[in-house]
Amino acid sequence: VGEILYKHLFKIAPETKKLFPLSVRQRYYDWRSGVVEDENDFENSPALRNLFAKVVSAVGSAVAGLQNINKLVAELNALGMRHINYNMQEEYFAYGGQALVLTLRDGLGDMLTADVERAWTSVYEFLTATMICGLRTAREQEAKIKMEAASARKGATREEVPCPRSQEVIHGVQSRPSAALPVPVPVPSPAPAPRVSARSAVVPCGRTISTVQQSWLVVKELGVATVGEILYKHLFKIAPETKKLFPVAVRRRHQDWISGVEETEQNLEDSPALRNLFAKVVGAVGSAVAGLQNINKLVPELNALGMRHIDYN
Repeated sequence: VGEILYKHLFKIAPETKKLFPLSVRQRYYDWRSGVVEDENDFENSPALRNLFAKVVSAVGSAVAGLQNINKLVAELNALGMRHINYNMQEEYFAYGGQALVLTLRDGLGDMLTADVERAWTSVYEFLTATMICGLRTAREQEAKIKMEAASARKGATREEVPCPRSQEVIHGVQSRPSAALPVPVPVPSPAPAPRVSARSAVVPCGRTISTVQQSWLVVKELGVATVGEILYKHLFKIAPETKKLFPVAVRRRHQDWISGVEETEQNLEDSPALRNLFAKVVGAVGSAVAGLQNINKLVPELNALGMRHIDYN
């Protein structure tokens, strides 16, 4: 359904392709597939297919959440605010609505009666109007922050701090430059936690990669959701302060509206949304493990992932 949807969208509004450059699609790339993403091949992009599968799932979650409008509005508002990072224009929502109707027509055929189409159009307009409200709020907040920052900079001197060039470090992993491995952009190594001694490691050898990949197959049999729950429970025992990374506002982004379970500040350990979130974390670990065969592609992707973590405190 996602593939049908984006193909209709690109026919209606070809300019929306600019929302999905290679740097965006790579976030949804399945390293196990071995398929190389082509910058200009939108129609046959596996990563774009994965991305729009998530879009369709989000539509499904919103449809299921229509029974609880109060929760849904807050979630859609937050989702709209996050779209400020995607170069989203308000008119693109209308294009998405047109593409959705065509997609429903393809899937439902004669079942898409005039009444059904009106019902879907009405619901879509409600969903997108709520998201647009969030997007506008985010833009207003961004403009205010920029104005305050500009005022604070007046009269202040900016001091440049050079990056050390003696070694290149990404999240505590030291990388030895070679012909096969590009040197990533230097970023400061994070300060080690009191209980953990940071240890630099070189790029793993073939035997190490093979050992990790084979053992991962055993872990994966447990299921990513189960492994994710085990992971975060261990994490919270080791470092209880990490719980503050997952307030209700964050967990709601991963909430399954069909479940009807209310997320609260107190139910962190038994949170279905947190289980969903850590299932994605484990899935990302699995993708990285599979991608160890191609370090050249994996390093810039992990570098970009690390940069996005600046938004997560």
